[in-house]
Amino acid sequence: MPKKTKKAKLIAEYRRKLQSLHSVPTQTLPQTQSIPSHEVFTLPVVTPKVQQSHVVTLEETEARAIKKDLTKTLIIVSLFIVFEFWLATIL
Repeated sequence: MPKKTKKAKLIAEYRRKLQSLHSVPTQTLPQTQSIPSHEVFTLPVVTPKVQQSHVVTLEETEARAIKKDLTKTLIIVSLFIVFEFWLATIL
């Protein structure tokens, strides 16, 4: 649940004051004071700007380097897995 903004807090406080004024009998209120009417407050609608995604292109050398690193990583990981299975069968 999102946190309340300052405007929302002020509106809630104003609403509580109005409810307390309405709950007080009119005989105790001074005659010169008038109860303010309810005002409708609407927040402006803000639409977020959508950023257009840019196409990322890799050069051939970058693609080869990534492929080379990925194959090295896969080989090392597979060697560790084989080593663990080998240790499990020995022990």
